[in-house]
Amino acid sequence: MLMEISRLGRRSLKTAAAPVYRGLSVGRGLFDRFSGGRARVLILGYHHVVDDIDEAERLADPGMVVSTDSFRRHLQLICDNCEVVSMDEVVRIVRGERAIGHTVAAITFDDGYRDFLENAWPLLRVLRLPVTIYLPYAAIGAGRMLDHDRLSLLVASALRHGLSLSVPLTRAGLAEEEIDSLTERDDTFATARRLNDLPLARRELVCRSLEEFVGTGMGADTGPLALLDWDSITDLVREGVTIGAHTINHAVLPLEDGPTARFEVAHGKTLLEGRLGEAVRHFAYPTGRHDETTRRVVQRACFDSAVTTEALVNRPGANPLALGRICLSEESTRDIRGRYSDAVARLRLLI
Repeated sequence: MLMEISRLGRRSLKTAAAPVYRGLSVGRGLFDRFSGGRARVLILGYHHVVDDIDEAERLADPGMVVSTDSFRRHLQLICDNCEVVSMDEVVRIVRGERAIGHTVAAITFDDGYRDFLENAWPLLRVLRLPVTIYLPYAAIGAGRMLDHDRLSLLVASALRHGLSLSVPLTRAGLAEEEIDSLTERDDTFATARRLNDLPLARRELVCRSLEEFVGTGMGADTGPLALLDWDSITDLVREGVTIGAHTINHAVLPLEDGPTARFEVAHGKTLLEGRLGEAVRHFAYPTGRHDETTRRVVQRACFDSAVTTEALVNRPGANPLALGRICLSEESTRDIRGRYSDAVARLRLLI
C-alpha cells in the first residue's frame, strides 16, 4: 500500500510538471540557440524490454522493466529530437574531439537479459540505432540468475509465505541490527536492493541461506529473468551491437577491497575480450555506484568510458569515467493514470 501511494505521488508530480515544462521549452530553446546550451549528451539506460509488463513488474524491480510499446515510443521521441550515437562517439564528444551544437543520445542496456534479443533489438535494428550492452561476465551462459534477481524472488517467496527473513539472514552471519535495517519495510524490491548492496562474499552467503530457507521455484534458463547466451551475443556483435563490461560478478565496486575491485574490473575486461576477440572499451558501474578509488581502477584497466546511474545530462568536458545516465522504465514515463505519457517522457528526457 505504501509503495502504491508513493508511486501515485510521483506520477502526480510528473503529470503536473509536464505542461509547465512544455511551456518553458520554447524559451529554453531560444536561450540554448544563442548560448550553445544544446551541446548535450544524453545516455539512456535500460534493463528489460518486455511484452507482458504486468508479469514483469511482479517478477523484476519495476525500475528495471519497460514494455515493448513504450520502448518503441521512447525510440521515436529520441529519434525525433536527438542524434543517436554510439558510446565511441560519446567519448569523442566529451573529450572535445568532436564539436556539437545539438543534443545527442546514446542507448545502453545493463546485464544482458534475453528479452533484449526478443523485444528490443528488432526495433533498434530496423531504425539502425547504435546500442551498447554491458555484460556481467560470469553470469552469461552459466544458467543462473543475477544476484539481484535471485534475491527478489527469494524475498518475495518468503514474504508471500509469511516467513521471517531474520532466520536465514542470521544464519548468513548478519547481526540483528543489520537485519532490522535491511528489512525495515515490507517491500520485496527495496529489501532485495539493500541485500544486493552487500560485498560479494556476504551477498553470496545471503543468497545461499535464503535458497536453503525458501527455495527459488524458477529455472534460470527459461524464465523472464534469463540472460543472453554467448552464441546470441556473438551474433549481436556481428550485427553491430557494442559490448561493454559490467564486472565479472556484478560487484558493487565501492564495497569491495582493492584486490577484489581490480580483479572484477581488469580481469573481467580480459575475460570479455578473450571471449569476443575484440577490444572492450566501455564500462558500467553495477548499481551505478562509484568513487574516486573505483574510477582509478577503471582508468587503469584502460576503459574509454564508464557510466553511472546518476540522472545527469553530460556536456563536452565531462569526465568520461563518470558519465551520467538517465535510466528509463515503464513507471518513469507514466502519468497519474498509470499510462504512458509523451509529455512525461519529454520531461524525463529533458527534450
